[in-house]
Amino acid sequence: GIISYCEKIERGYEAQQTLKALKAVEDKTSIEYRQLYAKFNDKEWLDNYFKYFGYGTYYHADQSQLEENAKLLIPNIPLSFYSFHIMVLLGFLFILIFLLFGYFTYTQKLENKKWLLWLGILSAPLAYIASEAGWVMTEVGRQPWVIQDMMSTLTAVTNIDSTSVIVTFFLFVAIFTALLIAELKIMFTAIGKGMSEH
Repeated sequence: GIISYCEKIERGYEAQQTLKALKAVEDKTSIEYRQLYAKFNDKEWLDNYFKYFGYGTYYHADQSQLEENAKLLIPNIPLSFYSFHIMVLLGFLFILIFLLFGYFTYTQKLENKKWLLWLGILSAPLAYIASEAGWVMTEVGRQPWVIQDMMSTLTAVTNIDSTSVIVTFFLFVAIFTALLIAELKIMFTAIGKGMSEH
């Protein structure tokens, strides 16, 4: 009962063509329009064809190319697998460190546990690794879908000109540089006042 990727692609392509044909009909009162529109109210057609709408993006008339396109639907399994396990492993490590800190703080022995204090400091970068591993797992694992079975990353790509991206990037650089300069000026002014008062 499992449908192959190639079959899903062909069914999705048929759904896309049906929608395209529906939009192309100018006379909304015509029999052709009503027949096409009726498909979108037919539960069986929705479950067997429209359900795979996004797969149609990978359609190709040549069967060998269609089979190659079907392989694009499989995300990078090892990268997703290990990213997830790194994230979970570090999560449990953080819980353990938190519990150790909590216990030794409660028993008022924390200042004697130099190894734990060092562990706390050295484990700080691990939070970034856990966060990035989580993002890698999420973004790679969901490939190639932006909306599962409906919109692929191929169709979600915008046609923005590269100059627009470059201009936006440098605008952000300018704004954040100005904010950094303002923040440093405020901070040094406050430090200077604090030192002159004492």
